[in-house]
Amino acid sequence: MSKNPKTTAYVRVTAGQKSKGHTASQKIDYILRQGDFKKKDGLVASGAGHLPPGFDHHRQYWQMTDEHERANSVAFREFLIDLPDHLPMQEAIELAEDAAAEISRNPENGALLTYQYAVHADPKTGYGRHLHLVISEREQDGLNREPELFFKRQNKKEPNKGGAPKLANNVSALKNRTDLVKDYVANVI
Repeated sequence: MSKNPKTTAYVRVTAGQKSKGHTASQKIDYILRQGDFKKKDGLVASGAGHLPPGFDHHRQYWQMTDEHERANSVAFREFLIDLPDHLPMQEAIELAEDAAAEISRNPENGALLTYQYAVHADPKTGYGRHLHLVISEREQDGLNREPELFFKRQNKKEPNKGGAPKLANNVSALKNRTDLVKDYVANVI
């Protein structure tokens, strides 16, 4: 897969903040063209990964994110990334799958982050391709927790009694993560 040197992929990162009424379930419905968004077209491919033990499916994970994350918290991050139109569609999809798997790891420690993605394109032309990647802020630290416990506040002294750790959300950590994603996209896409 060769990168077209004449283009630079667009990357936008947004926070799904509960205090602003954003829900993970609604975002997933949008990218997968389900629920209120089933009449929208343009879905080319979709997938998901890194589901923690104890959860039956990704839909359950995102619903529990909405129910159990604290009111003033970030429930998820969405990465919107342009995909190259000059590649055959299957190669663009493979590129999106690779990007989803790579970006859904904490760059500081390699911990897995639950994710779901969709590739959209104009249904008539196949152009305007882009990746919607929704990533949880909760790291998987190797402990098996019941789903209800997974979203509780982390207990650093007794990790098995608290929730899974969340990514750092200070300005420098967010800027660092965003810069790493932009560098990855610039070098790969």
